[in-house]
Amino acid sequence: MQNVSLDRLRQVANLARSVASALDVDTVLRQVVEAVLSLRPRAICVVRLVDVEQAGYRLAAKGGVHDDEADVETVAPVIPFGRGITHAVAQSGQPVLLPDALGDPRLVSTVWREEHGPKVYYGVPISAGGELI
Repeated sequence: MQNVSLDRLRQVANLARSVASALDVDTVLRQVVEAVLSLRPRAICVVRLVDVEQAGYRLAAKGGVHDDEADVETVAPVIPFGRGITHAVAQSGQPVLLPDALGDPRLVSTVWREEHGPKVYYGVPISAGGELI
């Protein structure tokens, strides 16, 4: 069963790499979210982009089981550079898999942790032209 889960995560990582070079960023981000949710219908998918002007990782797309208007407040619009699991993914340039994300101190939003309690976190850096986006 664990091999099936790892295969699914690899599929998502491969999708992220293959669509990152597309010209229309919004289309790419929608495709990434849709692909993740097709593999994991009960998952939550959040895509962030490096935003130098906002000095952090800006929320660019999201979807999943908590995809309603009330939920927008629980997903930080910007995670400052140097903070969060998102930063760990960006800094390493490698996928990060946390089988038990509940206790990870890098999880930025305590509200998110308390209300949604993600059990597994899988972050994949997306690059285009050799640059992290």
